[in-house]
Formats: sequence, structure tokens, C-alpha cells
Amino acid sequence: MLKKTAIFFTIFVIVVSLIPIPELPKKIFSLNDKLMHFLVYIIMSGFWIKVGFDEKFHLFNKYIYMVIGIGFFSEILQGILPINRHFEIFDMLANLTGIVMSLSLGYALYYKNNSN
Repeated sequence: MLKKTAIFFTIFVIVVSLIPIPELPKKIFSLNDKLMHFLVYIIMSGFWIKVGFDEKFHLFNKYIYMVIGIGFFSEILQGILPINRHFEIFDMLANLTGIVMSLSLGYALYYKNNSN
């Protein structure tokens, strides 16, 4: 069930990231937007880290690389595709920060549970 939820959430993130938006103004920097990127990627990474643990993989598994790829390529595609969206390096950094935070929490929980 968790894997299906992770798949659904991931597809949702990809679709929302690539939906054309009419008349999107070029923003310099929006803290709310970066916070949203951070939260979405911490949640998505958390789902996939848990799926990886349930499947007996190590923490750095194929799922984390997949999430990193989604964060990277969705931002690249926003800059390339004619969907009236913009590439922003700070969005990529917010995505990566969310992934790193999720990995850190995953490690902390893993070592806390396995130290007993």
C-alpha cells in the first residue's frame, strides 16, 4: 500500500510540475515557492526511503536516485518545454535540500531503531 501511495504521489508531483500555466510572470525569488518545493520533496523522499527500507535495500537505493532525477529533470523540462514555466536553480536547490533532510531523518530513525 505504501509503494502505491509513493507512486501516486510521485506521478502527481510530475504532472503538477509540468502542467502549462498561462501567463506565469517571471519571479525573482519566492520563499513560499521554495518552501513548497522543500516540503514536496521531503515528503516524496520519505515515502521512497520507507519503501526502500521495507524492501530491505540500503538507505541510498535506486529510489533516492529516482527522486533526485525527478527533481532535476522536471526543473530542466520546465525551462525547455513550451509550458510557460521557468527554470530556477533555487527550485532545484530546494528540492535537493528536501531530499537531504529526508535522508538525514531516515538515517537518524534507522540508527535509533537499530541501536537497541
